[in-house]
Amino acid sequence: MDISNSVRYNDGIKDPEGRFIIGTMGYPEVKDNIGKVFSYSEGKYKVIIEDTTISNGLSFSQDGSSLYFIDTPTKKVAKYAYDIKNGNVSFESYVIEFNGKGSPDGMCMDHEGMLWIAEWGGGRISRWNPKNGRKMDQRKLPCPNVTSCCIDNHLNLYITTAKSSKDDIYGGGLFYIELN
Repeated sequence: MDISNSVRYNDGIKDPEGRFIIGTMGYPEVKDNIGKVFSYSEGKYKVIIEDTTISNGLSFSQDGSSLYFIDTPTKKVAKYAYDIKNGNVSFESYVIEFNGKGSPDGMCMDHEGMLWIAEWGGGRISRWNPKNGRKMDQRKLPCPNVTSCCIDNHLNLYITTAKSSKDDIYGGGLFYIELN
């Protein structure tokens, strides 16, 4: 089956060795299990995760031995063992599950090894401990569709959002929170 015209790239990150890890999703419409997560380096690629629906948040543990990944419709964060030498993954477990209104979208890891996760439809960004799956903090935003986040070297958390309607005056904006 040729899916070249039925998917698009959605979220990506570099691994500790410089490989680009990127996921796909159905396009122009979302389709169950059509996506994949790829590893790309030096002109070569390989599939590392298959049968995803909306590939989203990707984040590495501080030592690079774990890859955290969100397939949004599952409303879960998966943890994969990551082999830094060859870039292969193996599923370990789900470490976080969302039970509320929002769905997990993009994410990043802070300097303490905690995951900040954007909540699409939830109007917030939340901080989670991936070791025990507990929510530690949340910050409300003035729009419902929070899409992704990153942290700079000064502990500023930058947050992207998407418009939910023409009346959503804050959606599509970039926000930041000083974490220190």
